[in-house]
Parts: sequence; C-alpha cells; structure tokens
Amino acid sequence: MRFDPHVQIDAPAVNLPTVPRLPPEIQKMIVDLLSDNKDALRTCSLVDQAWLHLSRRHFFASVHLLKERCESFRDICHSPRGTVAPYISTVSISSPKDADYMNESASFFLDLVPYLPPLPALTSLEISSLSWQDASQQCLFSMARCFSNLTELCIHLVEFRHSQQVLDLLSCFQMLEKISIGATFAAEDQTSSSIPPPNLRHLRVLRLRVGMHGSGAFRDIISWFIPTNGLPAIQTLSIAALDASLFLVVGSLLRGLGSTLKHLDIWFKSTVTVAEVNTHIDLTRNQGLRSVTVHSLDSKSWALLEGISIDVLSVDIFVESMEALDRMEWALLSWTPQFAGLRRFSLAVMCFTEIPGTNRGSLDVDTVQREIRRRVPEWAEQGNTEIKLELKSVLEFYDEVR
Repeated sequence: MRFDPHVQIDAPAVNLPTVPRLPPEIQKMIVDLLSDNKDALRTCSLVDQAWLHLSRRHFFASVHLLKERCESFRDICHSPRGTVAPYISTVSISSPKDADYMNESASFFLDLVPYLPPLPALTSLEISSLSWQDASQQCLFSMARCFSNLTELCIHLVEFRHSQQVLDLLSCFQMLEKISIGATFAAEDQTSSSIPPPNLRHLRVLRLRVGMHGSGAFRDIISWFIPTNGLPAIQTLSIAALDASLFLVVGSLLRGLGSTLKHLDIWFKSTVTVAEVNTHIDLTRNQGLRSVTVHSLDSKSWALLEGISIDVLSVDIFVESMEALDRMEWALLSWTPQFAGLRRFSLAVMCFTEIPGTNRGSLDVDTVQREIRRRVPEWAEQGNTEIKLELKSVLEFYDEVR
C-alpha cells in the first residue's frame, strides 16, 4: 500500500489526564522553602503566573546598591517592562569595600532617591560605610516618600555631622519597629542639646553602637528613647560600648523602660568601675527582664547582675592568658538563689589569641570548662550551665562592638 500525503487521516481523540493543581498555600510553602536557591527560583518562575509572582517575592526581595549599580536600578524601576519595585523588601546601600567611606559621599544614593518610585513592600533599609554629612532636607523628604512603610533601619559605620542629622533621618519613618545605630560624628564631642525626640510609637528593638568619638552626640541619641507617657515601649535594648560618660543617661533610659524591657545586651569598656555600675545602673527596676547578656573585658561589670531574677543569662568575658582567668573575681558569680532559677546560663570565654596552657599548648573547650568549674564548684552541679571558648581576632572583636 502506497502512502498518499494528500489524504488526511483523522487521529482518534485522546483524553489527556487532568493534572491536579496544588492549593495556593502549598504552592507558597514550596517556593518559600526554595527561597535561598536562585536557580530553583528561576525554574519555578516558569511554571505559571502564580509561581512567577511567588518566585519574584524572594528573588527580588533584597537589593544591594553600590555606586555603579544605581543608574541601572533607576532604569529598571522606570522601565515600562519593569516589575521589580513591588517585590523589594530590603535595600542596603554602602560604599565599595575598598573605598575610604569617610571620604565617600552618600550623594550617589541621595541623588537616586528622587527618581525612585514608591516601594510599597520595602520594610528594611540598611545604610553602611558612608558619609551622610551632605544629606539635604529634600533628599530626606524623598526618602520618606519612597520608603513610607519602613519598619527596620540599620545605620552602620555612617558619619554624621551632628546628632540633628540622625534625628532628621529617623523622623522620616514613623512606622519604625527596629533601629540599629552605629555612627560616628565629624565633631569629636558635642554638648548635649535639647533636640526633641522623634515620634516613634511603634519602636520595640533598639541597638546602639557608640563610636570612638562623639559621645556627646550619643547622649542626645540615647535620651530620645527615654519613654515619655509610656512611649516608646522598647522590649529589646542592645548598647555598646559604654564608658562612664554615658552611664547617667543609660541609667535613666533603663529606669524609664521599667518592666517593659524584656531583653538587654550591654557592653562595658575596660575603664568602667564597679562603683560606677552600682551608682547608675539598677536592673532591679526592670522586673520584666527575661534575658541579659553582659560583655566585659574583665569581671568588674558582674556587679550589674546582683539582685535580678531572669530566665536566661549570658556573660561574655575576654582573657588573654591563663593568668587572666585567675584574676577574675569568680565569687561575684557564685551560685545564688536568683541564679538557681535560670533556665540557661551561658559563659563565653573569648580570646584575642590562643590561650597558652600549662603545657605551653592551647586551651581547648574542655580545659576551659574544667578550669572554670574548679573555681566555681557550684556550677558543676548545675545542668543548665554552658561554658565555651571562642577564639576571636582583634578586628572581629572591634567590628562587633562597632
């Protein structure tokens, strides 16, 4: 039989099986589990329109802007085909790693802001390694317009002219719930002023990193957050690194927060004395405290812990030799009734270099635990005590403090 190509043969109808469609909540769970896998997100975006939307929520969630990327970012936001803006939830701005950030102007970002569309999904903004001295009021107005839903602001290694510039920046965002300020100031020190505080009614988390200079400006900043009429109701406070000049205002802040404060993380400089701690800081007024972390270069700041009752206590100490462990006033942390009620007690012994042992070797974690438990025998009977050794370089330590 010859095949005639002009004869049309009707193929029998084939009933393809209907592919079951997953419920939307299951689809979302699948894509969420792949949020850290960019290749998988690209594949998911090809499934259909719903998966495209779910994938973009993760793929474009975080944007890191450097100077050379700003122009491209602006073009994407204004392109008729651009659909990125509704998905951006976090923006970080910084100078290049090899730049001298004190001499790097923030203008490349501030010049971009007026050209940005509103970013409705943006909730987190991080500004790092920049000079903010030239920020204009018009630029700040544009930021308030573009980032109107901001709930988290992180300022790291940013140089301001004075505390008023920090206030102007914070006042742009009335919905802030979390603030982290690690700033330096052009003036080495400033006298405390009567600048009114920003109206941050939703603030719950405050982290402050005091720079090497400008403690007067930080006195202003700390005083802004002392509650007035019960606001703001800060529940988590982290502050580093304190010297005697800041104790008075920090003590006022802690008293003002009262039982609202739940978690405290506090660093002391080596110049701090026990008398200064006892005079200005009294945690017995913070009856709502559930966890405290104390960082110190020695044991003098342990006086802070007297008379408080909490669930979780972490103490970080820094030593450079075996002899330094011997110099610690371990009696200050002997097991007392308030410590007996702890769910967890963590003591981290941090070293700038390896600690030489008696055999000229390095102390390991087991040795550190054994030596400390020998000095505080009560701890050997407590199952909730964790003692660990962490080796840190000097640069790592100072980066944490900043």
